[in-house]
Amino acid sequence: MEVTSGTLIIPDQTACYDASLFPDSGFIHIDSLPGIVNTQINLKEPANFTLRIYQDYPWIISASHYLNRIYNLKEAFQITDINGNTIQVGQPKVDEENKNIIIYVDDNADLSNLLVKNADW
Repeated sequence: MEVTSGTLIIPDQTACYDASLFPDSGFIHIDSLPGIVNTQINLKEPANFTLRIYQDYPWIISASHYLNRIYNLKEAFQITDINGNTIQVGQPKVDEENKNIIIYVDDNADLSNLLVKNADW
């Protein structure tokens, strides 16, 4: 986090793990900070910081990430068509908040022999 020299950083009290230990000025690398600081920020929601130099400037920090979920559905006695296509049909529907996955399979699949090989959260 690099800011203009002489700028005071006022951290978001609700987003920082311990706002009183958050650095009040910019830094080049976390290793350059004294051991007592705490830069942990909860970014489930955007964090609102203020940069103070001559006047106050609102600064919003947010994070997003794309998770490439891979679901492998394998039937113990694999049912394929004459071309060797697997039984999974279409794309799975993923509800990450409730940790539910809906996977569509071919109408002819033996549901008693389905095995989810990998569904990491």
